[in-house]
Amino acid sequence: MKRLLSIVAVVLICVPVTEIAATQGQRGIVWQIERKGLEPSYIMGTVHSDDDRVLRLPEQVRSVFRKASSFVAELKLDHFSIQQAAKMMFDLAGPPLESVIGQQRYQACIRLLAGYGIPEAQLQHMKPWAVAVSLSMPKSRSGVVLDIELYQQAQSQGKKLFGLETAHEQVAVFETLTLQQQLSLLDDAIKQHHKLSSMFEELVQYYLQRDLNGLERASNKYMMQGDRLLAQNLIQKVLLDRNYRMVRRMQPRLQEGNSFIAVGALHLPGEEGILRLLEKQGYTVTAIY
Repeated sequence: MKRLLSIVAVVLICVPVTEIAATQGQRGIVWQIERKGLEPSYIMGTVHSDDDRVLRLPEQVRSVFRKASSFVAELKLDHFSIQQAAKMMFDLAGPPLESVIGQQRYQACIRLLAGYGIPEAQLQHMKPWAVAVSLSMPKSRSGVVLDIELYQQAQSQGKKLFGLETAHEQVAVFETLTLQQQLSLLDDAIKQHHKLSSMFEELVQYYLQRDLNGLERASNKYMMQGDRLLAQNLIQKVLLDRNYRMVRRMQPRLQEGNSFIAVGALHLPGEEGILRLLEKQGYTVTAIY
């Protein structure tokens, strides 16, 4: 269960991000959202990691979190959502994965996924895109990345819990990929797997510095080494389109006020990022951390 939660939570960070205009000087991972007549709410950019340095939030942030009456995540991490995501990642009725991706790729996947605790019996039923996503995330120690920890804390504190998307919506873009596109993603994931540790360390360093632009540049550098046309298609569907959808769906919480919203940090910067979209709707966004 923890492994599946991590895979669901890390979908965004594993997708190539490129050529998105970032607002100069955007620094901060927690922002206050204000508009006249409304109680302020807060939005936090996260990285899908269980690194202790990421999980160790300052009291300034935890205080705002504790006082919030509701918590909003990208995905409501309840049993139904997890089961829905798992169902979409596996193809129990189709041919075994080895016959779909070929013996050479399959052997590489067996070797690499063994380090994640995913046995061959499970691998045989995974879809190619799901294997690519799994191989594009660092090995987890606890399986409880920042997003999941925040969700669990909000639940234990009795907050109202909401999700901006369904599990189906989060992974549906991968379901629309052709087999050749899925194989392209998988080849890139296998080829770059040895870089994961250094890549995520650089991402974490920028995150700890609260440097959204740096985080974006680091993601660009490491993830745009494959099929650029496919990457552009994914960027539109996995990042930009979702930004508009999430801003639209967070409106009821912003109207209620005193909500704490957590989304992947790469959703925040840029002309079509969540911060700018909120400003266009008349909200004032101010970094508080």
